[in-house]
Amino acid sequence: MAAHEVIHDIHKNKQSGVILKLDYEKAYDRMSWVFLEDMLVSRGFGPTWRRWIRTATQGGSICVRINDENSSYFKPGKGLRQGDPLSPLLFNLVADIFTRMLIKAARNNLVSGLMPQVIEGGIVSLQYADDTLLFLEDNIGKANNLKWLLLCYEQMTGMKINYDNSDLLTIGVDEERVNDFVKIFCCKTGEFPLKYLGVPLHYTKLRREDLQPIVDKIMKRIAGWKGRLLSYAGRLTLLKACLASNLLDVNYYIS
Repeated sequence: MAAHEVIHDIHKNKQSGVILKLDYEKAYDRMSWVFLEDMLVSRGFGPTWRRWIRTATQGGSICVRINDENSSYFKPGKGLRQGDPLSPLLFNLVADIFTRMLIKAARNNLVSGLMPQVIEGGIVSLQYADDTLLFLEDNIGKANNLKWLLLCYEQMTGMKINYDNSDLLTIGVDEERVNDFVKIFCCKTGEFPLKYLGVPLHYTKLRREDLQPIVDKIMKRIAGWKGRLLSYAGRLTLLKACLASNLLDVNYYIS
């Protein structure tokens, strides 16, 4: 909702702005253990808690399985375990460091976000786990400052931003300046609707085809929920209806 409001406000008031959707390369696997320890110390976590975290993150060993054969076990040097319920919480604590860096930079006028009438320095970032949106005013100098902050964050945390899979979108910015921003961040230009957290965002009214994938996903889940409550004959009817909705030139025979 916040991203939706920012995008619509900029377009409605005929202002200009830059939106950068970041993609982290193997975000959990690259997390620096040294930085994680320093972050826990700075947040006031006691030695016992930090020892538990070290045991959970660094205590295990792994192997590589190729062609049904396991390699010898070895200890990794960094990263958080995928699937561990503790990992997203630790990642959020580390990611919050980047948010604090941006807030401090905005207060010192090094970067400026959008909608400064809402908060001091404007809205610079929206972040949910490793899904990150950055908002920047149409200013080349401050875009360079933001790129420098991204590089600092990568060096400190061990994270790496995949600029090839990141998208840069603009509102009210002329094409020549768009190319300047692309050169700074070394990423491709994206198009609206922008998909964030599974939801399409656009500064104008969304089209039906933009929302249809979400509707299809919901209907698919509802169909499965309904199926458990139907009789055998009812399930056959539901199955025929689902198959018919695919609009394929195939005749389905169900006996």
